[in-house]
Amino acid sequence: MTRREYRPAAARGATSVPVGAWRRFRALISTSWWLFRPLLILCALGLLFVVSFVAYTHFTAPDTYWREFAIAMIGTLLTVSGSFAVALYAFRDQLRRRREVQTLRRFDDETWRRRSLVVGGMRIPDIMVVASCRLDRDWTDHARIEWEPALTHPRPQDPLATRAREERLPSLLARARKESIAFTDDGCVDLASARVDLEQREGARRPVYRLTPTTATYYDFATTAANLDAPLEGDDSLTGTSLRHAWGLDLRSLEDVQDLPCMAKVGVGTAVVTKDDRLVLGVRGRTMIAGSGPISARGRSKVHIVAEGMVPGDLDADGRIDPRETSIRGLHEELLIGGSSRDLGRVIELHATGFYVDQLRMQPCFAYLARTDLTWDELASAAPSSQDFWEVSQLIDLPFDVAHVGLRRLLLGKHPDMEFASNHAAATVWFACLHRFGFHRMRDVLSIPLPPQS
Repeated sequence: MTRREYRPAAARGATSVPVGAWRRFRALISTSWWLFRPLLILCALGLLFVVSFVAYTHFTAPDTYWREFAIAMIGTLLTVSGSFAVALYAFRDQLRRRREVQTLRRFDDETWRRRSLVVGGMRIPDIMVVASCRLDRDWTDHARIEWEPALTHPRPQDPLATRAREERLPSLLARARKESIAFTDDGCVDLASARVDLEQREGARRPVYRLTPTTATYYDFATTAANLDAPLEGDDSLTGTSLRHAWGLDLRSLEDVQDLPCMAKVGVGTAVVTKDDRLVLGVRGRTMIAGSGPISARGRSKVHIVAEGMVPGDLDADGRIDPRETSIRGLHEELLIGGSSRDLGRVIELHATGFYVDQLRMQPCFAYLARTDLTWDELASAAPSSQDFWEVSQLIDLPFDVAHVGLRRLLLGKHPDMEFASNHAAATVWFACLHRFGFHRMRDVLSIPLPPQS
């Protein structure tokens, strides 16, 4: 069996087009008109004031119509200037948000180079950000996602993927039976291809992510993408080699998923916050992917958010795949909250907080922040009635406030009692904090030293 040569789309060639000075200037004006407009207004007010004052002092006589007109003009300009100065406070806030947007864009690009999400002292490995939310704004406010209306043909089966399934599946099934872990070959959604375009909207360009889904099964994921670093068995030259090394996997852009020799299983994570501002975390039970038990090797509880793999039935009103529907389904199945009569609590807000790629398992993932009308005590009482509550051994809450040292310790990986069960859980909580507190504040609180533990 020969090794497959994997070449990311970003490395297969590129073309460059020269851009002239006039085009660059027009692009600068188009993208920065929000900044130039108040400056132009200020210059116009200043010019009118100078003209009125010069006319008042040199070209008008006392007790004449033009002298009174000049006085009235000067008074009007002073009043307008005062009002404009007050309006600049709002502009300052807009400027601050604009700087944060630019910082976030650079930060998102940096995750692809670092192969991890790094903010201050926090590091979430193997996470590359496609799109981030902003302070109190969903990422879908400044980008658009468009799924193909029908599931395409399944991805061609790679010979190494077939070999890995034949070698690994029997032991996984045996482990599931021995430890009484649910492990079934359910249907899931594989991102077959992705394309990023730009569209003009309200004088600005925004990205459009055009995604093509296809069907796959969970056993294929569990034996390949979920375990890329395990050595292969056998008696040939590939024995002891991992799938990652044999395939030479290295995603450099979202578009590279179409050339993967294994599936790109779509995942959805939701951070839940209660009415009284408590972040809901579940101590992960025994699962095939997140770990064999609820306690880590360091004796800390492994906590997770509401995590679901997208299935072919997660469709919106137009019959298209929609990760928002996956999030809603997960909230109902794991915590019995949502918008139906079967739920014990309602989801009053559901924010799209992030879109990222997990290089560890080659998964494109969507992050959400859900706010419920239940308090923590009410949710903790209602959740055990949900159908999938068996996936957690217990629920834990933390104040959803970055000023709280417990949440900071968890994000920094230094909490004495708990740690995230996966990089997906850590990324989902990060995006929830980014939506609630903004990038600059998160960067600051994750950079200052932690107080000593008592």
